[in-house]
Amino acid sequence: MVRYLSLLKGVILCLLLILPIFAFATPLQYELTVEIDPAQGRLTGHVRLHSETDRIVELAINPDTHFLTKNPDWVHLVSHLAIPLTAGKAVTFSYHVLLTTDQYNWVDDRHLVLIHNWYPKPNTLTQYQFTARLPEGFVANSEADEIIERSDACQTEFTFIFPHPRTELHLVASKDYIYETADYNGIELAAYFFPQHAHLIDTYFEYSRKYLQRYETLLTPYPFKRFAIVANPQPTGYAMATYTLLGQQILSLPFVLETSLAHEILHQWLGHFLYTDYASGNWSEGLTSYLADHALQADNDQDSDYRKNALLKYQAYITPNTAQKARDFTVRHDQISSVIGYNKVMFLFHHLRKQLGDTLFFSGLQHLLHHYAFQTLSWQDLIDTYSNLSQQPLTALFSQYLDRSDIPNITVANAQIKAVKNDIQLQFTVQQNTEQPYQLLLNADLHFSDDVMSKTIILDQKEQIITWLLPAIPTAVYLDPHYDTWRQLSAAEQIPTVDQIRGQATGLIAITPEDRPQYHALLQQEPFKHWTLIHPDEMNFSQLRQHNILTNAFDHPLVRHLFAAVKPPENSEFWLQIHRHPYHAERYITLLHSDNASSVEHHARRIRHYGQYSELRFNAESIDKQQTIAQKGILVFSRPAPQAVPVAAAQPLAHLSEELRRHRVIYIGEQHDNMMHHINQLHLIQQVHRLGEPLAVGLEMFQHGQQAVLDAYLRGELSEEEFLVRSEYFTRWGYDYRLYKPIIDYAKQHHIPLIALNIAGEITRQVARQGLDSLDDKQRAQLPQYIDTTDTRYQQELSHIFSQHQRDQGHADSAQFLQAQLLWDEAMAETAAQFLLTHPEHRLIVLAGNGHIRHGYGIPARVARRVEVSALTFVQGEEVSPGVADYVLLSPPLDGDMSPRLGVMLEEKEGLLIVIELQNDSAAARAGIKKGDQLLRLSDKTLDSVARLKSILVHIDATETVSFIVQRGKQQIEVMVSFLPE
Repeated sequence: MVRYLSLLKGVILCLLLILPIFAFATPLQYELTVEIDPAQGRLTGHVRLHSETDRIVELAINPDTHFLTKNPDWVHLVSHLAIPLTAGKAVTFSYHVLLTTDQYNWVDDRHLVLIHNWYPKPNTLTQYQFTARLPEGFVANSEADEIIERSDACQTEFTFIFPHPRTELHLVASKDYIYETADYNGIELAAYFFPQHAHLIDTYFEYSRKYLQRYETLLTPYPFKRFAIVANPQPTGYAMATYTLLGQQILSLPFVLETSLAHEILHQWLGHFLYTDYASGNWSEGLTSYLADHALQADNDQDSDYRKNALLKYQAYITPNTAQKARDFTVRHDQISSVIGYNKVMFLFHHLRKQLGDTLFFSGLQHLLHHYAFQTLSWQDLIDTYSNLSQQPLTALFSQYLDRSDIPNITVANAQIKAVKNDIQLQFTVQQNTEQPYQLLLNADLHFSDDVMSKTIILDQKEQIITWLLPAIPTAVYLDPHYDTWRQLSAAEQIPTVDQIRGQATGLIAITPEDRPQYHALLQQEPFKHWTLIHPDEMNFSQLRQHNILTNAFDHPLVRHLFAAVKPPENSEFWLQIHRHPYHAERYITLLHSDNASSVEHHARRIRHYGQYSELRFNAESIDKQQTIAQKGILVFSRPAPQAVPVAAAQPLAHLSEELRRHRVIYIGEQHDNMMHHINQLHLIQQVHRLGEPLAVGLEMFQHGQQAVLDAYLRGELSEEEFLVRSEYFTRWGYDYRLYKPIIDYAKQHHIPLIALNIAGEITRQVARQGLDSLDDKQRAQLPQYIDTTDTRYQQELSHIFSQHQRDQGHADSAQFLQAQLLWDEAMAETAAQFLLTHPEHRLIVLAGNGHIRHGYGIPARVARRVEVSALTFVQGEEVSPGVADYVLLSPPLDGDMSPRLGVMLEEKEGLLIVIELQNDSAAARAGIKKGDQLLRLSDKTLDSVARLKSILVHIDATETVSFIVQRGKQQIEVMVSFLPE
């Protein structure tokens, strides 16, 4: 085969060198008459070739073609035939071929679709005269300005008049077509629809008129006399000269009328008026996408969303190993080629338009249509035309899109703002993280309190310092917020989508064997057919955090610990919801649900048409689509706007009684070591208590295991000292008890229940260091039933906290840290919600750190998810910013006497307290206590634990001098300790 192919190429090359350069300026004349019996799959063809010049014609043929005419001068290989033509002398031959249904063609007794490899196809522009004879009852269409139909008793002959050279020929016919025509300014509109979609014909005509008018206004008059919409039994979306071939499966889908039809109509100009020079690469799909799909979104001010979705699609399907050069794109054959040829090339033309302006951009298109009508157009022709019109060297601009397979990766560093004389100076560094920098136009939006300013940065270096003098301090600055630049999206801009899942080569499908037949139609699609099937019971956290997951196991503990009490929507035939993996930045988790296999089979094939969405809900022919919201643009700088708080509207705490009365749950934040914050909490508790309704107070500082001790203390069964020791307050919380003592004393005095909200610290610490999988069954029983990981704002805040903990406390795993923090919030929320549900007559006040209450995404939102209840939030000492809470309490500072401190480090050993370290100039050091001393008694109380010592110190005034009995060697000695410095 290789030897014969080389021979063929050699013969052709020799003849080409002999022929004059202008030999092929005149198109080949090709008369083709075919007789087809679709029921038997037989085609007989009669060909007449004629040329006004000597030439070699190379024909691509079906390997199964049987030629009735043979000539020794022809070079015949399996799939090619080379025929020398002499000027003015025709060559004729006939052939038989058996037609079969495959990915391109469809052949049965009622339908005929011939797209590929059905006739000897020249490799040059050709002037066709085409006639097809079909059995009676068939209605046929091909490329034609006019169709002449002749019928006799047993067959119908269709002659297709098309006076222009073209690249190839197609034929579509059916006995079931409903054929209707209409008019648009002298252009015949035709529809070939199957009966089930005949009611859509008038709508398709209406949209066709609209799109034809649009592109006649934008470009040139429509280049043909006819445009047809032809239904295909197979799922296709093709544009041929004078018609489009659309799969009957998609004709009723809204996006076909709203965008796809415009795309196919525009191809009449871009692809069939201007032909694509595939040898140099395919420019037409990207340009058509830009002026059709993208432009239609621009009509609704959604073009930036369209461009962002194109970038999301790139990141879904393209990896460094699969990246391709746009110049190598010829036709779409998979998602990778689609992203390159349609989306990346679209951005090239968007960049060109931004750089040249609308006038030059569209003048260039009209110039091309005028000078290259019915000729092939190459990338170089485009570059030369636009370079000449604009008088700009554009080769580098085109080349970075066509000849590079990477994508710009832009980051920002060192953003600083300061006052400079009478201006505000913003300075930052823009970095291009590719081996070689791109030439880019990067737009920026600067948001001020009452205005938005736009600027443009010309990027051509790997690192550029940008300095702007501004009239005021911006509240936020974003680069490329409208997605005008071909670039990699930052993590904050990415969203979970169907495309993101479809672009994942590997993953786990956690569906029970009993349910798998129901989802068979989906699981046989790309990429799921390559994923690993497991039983949901096999899924553990270690697996989950490393893989993409597809599951319908909503009640699985791990699913509940990701998405809380998620349930599929009611009355949905088929539902998909995609989430970013909370513990892996490059993975996704998909939840799905359907009641029956037929619904899955019907809807699963439609999923690929909605790749930009995060949630799909199918019902019959309707679909509800949702997309997750994310940051728009690369964040350079953000700063809260100055807030003008009307002093007249500010209220003392004492005046909030009516506001407090309206809410059943009140969350009051704190900075744990701020005495004034706890005094404010006590005042609010007192106000609510005076309303005269049952009240309870939930406390972050006590854990579930201490509830019985807390209850015993409130009942008066324990002394305060014993309460503090048995509750392990000082080891489990650690903040000075005097901060909380007035609150607990008030609750005890007024018989107000105190609720230990928190989960055991041992569990959260273990999860932070070792993950959920490390917990034993007893620990798992203490976990909240549901955990929600979907609040991205909270995740971002926790990520910032993690970076601090990682530095200060040695946490090494961000996923486990996030899990522990969410466990903390969910446990407190579950405890609060359970109390509210079991005590419907009670109000509840929750005391916790500001971070658990701020913006509502810690405890409040998680309680609200479990129980419907009116709530009020307070934070203290926070910046006043929108949404931070219902109230921000601003208080002057208040000093308070804290429990006195010895200034020693102690080791508990067999009931003894041994001094192992002393702080310099501490009360213990000044009194003469030494390293190695055993502390036996404080005053008259035996010291058996650090908790005992601290609980006693709570009641000692810092002005007192107290007696310690210490064991030093074999002696017991008394040491008098004064806590006041000398």
